[in-house]
Amino acid sequence: MTLVAEGVSLVRGGRTLVSGGRFQIKPGERVALTGPSGSGKTTLLRALAGLIDVDEGTITLDGVTPESLGWPAYRRRVLYVHQRPVLRDASIRTNLEEPFTYRSADGATFPEAQARSLLADVGLADRLEHGTRTLSVGEAQRVGLVRALLVSPQILLLDEPTSALDTETASRVETVLARTLDAYEAGLLIVSHDEAQVARLCTRRVSVAGEVE
Repeated sequence: MTLVAEGVSLVRGGRTLVSGGRFQIKPGERVALTGPSGSGKTTLLRALAGLIDVDEGTITLDGVTPESLGWPAYRRRVLYVHQRPVLRDASIRTNLEEPFTYRSADGATFPEAQARSLLADVGLADRLEHGTRTLSVGEAQRVGLVRALLVSPQILLLDEPTSALDTETASRVETVLARTLDAYEAGLLIVSHDEAQVARLCTRRVSVAGEVE
C-alpha cells in the first residue's frame, strides 16, 4: 500500500513546523525522514499515523482517506513506534498480545511462535513471560518494535528506534527489521540521527517539507 501526503501543514503553539509537506512511501520502500532538531519530524510521524490532526492537506493510503477506511483499521496499517514505547506494567506477553484483542484485529490471533522468534532475534530470548517493569530503555524499545512487527503493518513509522542500543544490538535489530519488512513488502519511514543506520536501511531520504534529498 502507498502512503501519500499532499500539502500537509502542522502548526503547534503558534509555530508552523511543517508547511506543504508532499511525499509518498511505496510498498517495500525504506525512506529516511530528515530535518534539523525541532523541525517537526516526530510531529509529522504522529500525524501520518493518525495520532494528531493535520492543519492543512490530506493523507491517504492507496487513495483512501483514514476517515473512509476507519481510524482503527488505518492505525493498524500505518503504525508508529515512538523511541520510548508505552508498555503496560505487565508481562511482555500481555503487551505483545494487546493489539490482537482490539476489534480492528479482525479475528487475527496472537502469533506466539513468531513472537518468541522475534524476541530471540533482537536479544530477548525466553523473556516472553517476564514483566516490563524492570526493562531498560533499550529493552523496551525492542519490545515495542517486536509488538509493531507482529501486527504486520503496511507502513511502519519509526522514531529513533535504536537510540538506546549498543552498536551490536542495533545491528541485530536492523537485520530483523529489514528481513520482516521485506517479507511483508511493507514501507518504512524512519527518523534516525545515526547516519550509518540510514545508509544501511534506506533507499532514499525526504525532508519534513517533502523535498527529496
